[in-house]
Amino acid sequence: MRKQVIILLILASICIKPTSIFANGTSYFEEPTTPTGHVLPLEESVISIESEKLYIEIEQEGEVSPYQMMLANIRVIYEMENKTEEDLLVPIAFPQPGMSSEWSVDLDGTDISITGNTPFYPEELIGNKPHREWIDPRTGQTYSFRGYDLIGASGKLGAKTFNITLNAKSRHTLTIEYNADLGIDERANLHPIYRLDYLLHPASYWSEFKNLDIEVKVPKRASVYVNLPLQKEGNT
Repeated sequence: MRKQVIILLILASICIKPTSIFANGTSYFEEPTTPTGHVLPLEESVISIESEKLYIEIEQEGEVSPYQMMLANIRVIYEMENKTEEDLLVPIAFPQPGMSSEWSVDLDGTDISITGNTPFYPEELIGNKPHREWIDPRTGQTYSFRGYDLIGASGKLGAKTFNITLNAKSRHTLTIEYNADLGIDERANLHPIYRLDYLLHPASYWSEFKNLDIEVKVPKRASVYVNLPLQKEGNT
């Protein structure tokens, strides 16, 4: 499995702040003495992810201007199964450094409260082969980013945390929605290159992870690169 979904696009506009987003839910435990999280690998045949559907819609925020912001509307739907004979309380961490807002978590139609923002070591969430390279969507050329690297500059990555209860021998639907700013390299081209990262590595900590479906919508006039073999449909 690839560790990251990477989306890069070019628009005739500029973003004012370099950030990146990273996200994929995983189980975790928190140290009682310090507010630090650690990924919790689950035993085989405990909780499986039967499917994940990831919807990403990238849009311009506000009017077009020299400081055009780009916003990613993200919705993730998990079908989860508790294979044990007892109800399980599962703490979930959903990593996403950078600016984000409008978080919403829902389990089987019931709102779930976010309990905090817990720091994690990057290697737990990214793995040992991070995709730090950038690619020009118009030329396909790979290059090194010369600006501010949010992951490289931080010893810890923050994650939204919340708790869910999964009933014994049952399937559940977990939906997470939020908005996030895109990263930007305004110096690589006459037009800036925007970047969105979505981490898949945390999914490896579940006892089983089956199907992943991804749908990405971008502005019509954007040149786009995605590091997964997605099929284009229509003009979006």
